[in-house]
Amino acid sequence: MNKSYEMEKDVALSWGILSEKCETSDSAVEEFSLPEINDLRIMDALIEWTFHHRDIYNFQNDQERFDIRNKFSEWEEEFLKVDQDFLFELIKAANYVQCNDLMDAACKKVALSMCNRTSDEIREMFNLPNDLSEAEKDEIDKENAWLFTKPYDST
Repeated sequence: MNKSYEMEKDVALSWGILSEKCETSDSAVEEFSLPEINDLRIMDALIEWTFHHRDIYNFQNDQERFDIRNKFSEWEEEFLKVDQDFLFELIKAANYVQCNDLMDAACKKVALSMCNRTSDEIREMFNLPNDLSEAEKDEIDKENAWLFTKPYDST
């Protein structure tokens, strides 16, 4: 990846990885390589998320914002309408740069996508092998019936 990005310092410091690198550097102009991110679309998405959320970092507790019972904002919902492969790459990149709110939101999106699905549907969704007998599957589904309720239900 040979594209460079300029970020204002307060925005860059919201990523833990850059915050750590800035603390150990004496240079006035910072230039960093992020070798774990090879896809420009992923990098663009990370920056788009960070700039959009720049004003709320100091005002809300991340755990409250991305509690499974709370809904995404319209912008976040639209931002996270991506295919599963891209979403997983975004989670890995957010984890790498330590953009915790994006990682939490993307993981929440994955978790919500599994709601109201059977074990067979989830296996198919994630390309997981089916190594259980019918009796074992039925027992697991019975034990986890609570998973088949919507996260926003008050009951």
